[in-house]
Amino acid sequence: MSKLQYEDSYHSFWRIVIKRPGDECWKWPREPGTSGYAMLPGAGGVYAHRVSWEIHFGEISKGICVLHKCDNPICTNPRHLWLGTKADNNKDCAKKGRTSSRKLNFEQVLRMRRIATKHKKKKGKLPWGFYTRMGKRYRVTVEPIWRAVNCVTFKYLPQDGHCV
Repeated sequence: MSKLQYEDSYHSFWRIVIKRPGDECWKWPREPGTSGYAMLPGAGGVYAHRVSWEIHFGEISKGICVLHKCDNPICTNPRHLWLGTKADNNKDCAKKGRTSSRKLNFEQVLRMRRIATKHKKKKGKLPWGFYTRMGKRYRVTVEPIWRAVNCVTFKYLPQDGHCV
């Protein structure tokens, strides 16, 4: 068994996940990791959808990805998951229009930074799912959104306190 050799991962999963009826996505009520995926707390970076797969179907072979049919990175419903290689994952991303090869422009980045700053000032943090929603809006993966909003990229733009 992979990182999930510790029974705590299984118990944490069932304490956190909110199962939904039928074929709905299972809700993960915690803030996703910077990758946009549901993560188990204190489990050394274990993705919740991988835990779900192992609970329901068994061990995941080395080098194999757990992919989402529903295209919802925080979903842990085992009916929505499938196994594939990195190449399968890249093809699936391209098919769904989520390739990071599409570039963000400076207007989009400034707009996202302003929105993020507004939320941080008002509530002290970004709303749950912020990076995922922005990624869907601009048709890029979560990572370039996170990097742009947190001023890892687009450093040349005036920041004016907009980096979160």
